[in-house]
Amino acid sequence: MERDSFIFYKSFYEAIKPLSKDIQVEIYTAIMEYALYGNLSESLKPVANSVFTLVKPILDTNKTRYSSGRRGGRPTKPADTAPVQSYEQEVELMKADTDLRKSVCTDFSISETEYTERLSRFLRHCNDEKKTRGKACHDSLADAKKHLRYWMSKAFPAQPPLLDIPAENTPQDYGFSGGFGGMDN
Repeated sequence: MERDSFIFYKSFYEAIKPLSKDIQVEIYTAIMEYALYGNLSESLKPVANSVFTLVKPILDTNKTRYSSGRRGGRPTKPADTAPVQSYEQEVELMKADTDLRKSVCTDFSISETEYTERLSRFLRHCNDEKKTRGKACHDSLADAKKHLRYWMSKAFPAQPPLLDIPAENTPQDYGFSGGFGGMDN
């Protein structure tokens, strides 16, 4: 593939600069021929061949990048799922998503049955919001999943751990146990 230009790095120049002028010319010519026209020079002197062997993989990588860029670059990533048209479809997709179910059940310490019940309540919540906001669905399924987690954190806040509080009728022992931590004789 013939090209009009290529990238010549400063490191190439610095590696070639201390060599003798005849070797420099040989390396520069080999690099230009290969980078612009794809021609490999077979008759390089050993030192020139060593330097060219080190430069060639970098030129190959840049050629691949150039070719990919001409074809439009990296392909677009596939969408999360097919477009969703309603909150009901979003909830059905979230019910079917086993990874989401496992992570939510673990994060919120709930059973799978409780997860399903909370999804039903989440659907009611979204439908109520639809009346006030006028949106028929979330912007994406990923957005719906984030909304579910946020809603659950607000609707079902984590309960603080129960403290071991003595019963009201248990007498407290406020007696003197002697001293201030040291040994009294």
